[in-house]
Amino acid sequence: NLGEELSVKDNEISRLRARLKKLESAEAEEASPAPSKGGEKDAKKAPAKKKAPAKKPAAKKPKTK
Repeated sequence: NLGEELSVKDNEISRLRARLKKLESAEAEEASPAPSKGGEKDAKKAPAKKKAPAKKPAAKKPKTK
């Protein structure tokens, strides 16, 4: 039973290492893309900056007589 569990874990480790290697190579391609003929069409847009939430007006004090 223990041998079977070790075998399953070894298979999972191998699968995850292959997945990690694939992800690392994909990140490397994104970091240094080949120059394209498309010009600005292929350029990625910078994420839009979020505006700060508008300040709420101060609460009015009730009039006292």
